Amino acid sequence: MFSLQKILVLFAVLAAIWYGFKLVTRLDQARKQKLKETARNDATPGSSSKEDGVVDLVQNPDGTYGAKNKDRSA
Repeated sequence: MFSLQKILVLFAVLAAIWYGFKLVTRLDQARKQKLKETARNDATPGSSSKEDGVVDLVQNPDGTYGAKNKDRSA
């Protein structure tokens, strides 16, 4: 019924699953840490990322709003 080979294979499968979960957990923690660092770097004052597609608008003298020029300050 139970043989030494079956028990060894069972332990090998359990060890593979255990170490697989440890690896997945480490990769997930590294991914979350990288996202946290990226969010922290993007949130620093003075950092302007033009890749997000946001356009600064300023009010024109006639009351309308237009895109902010680099040479004109709000």
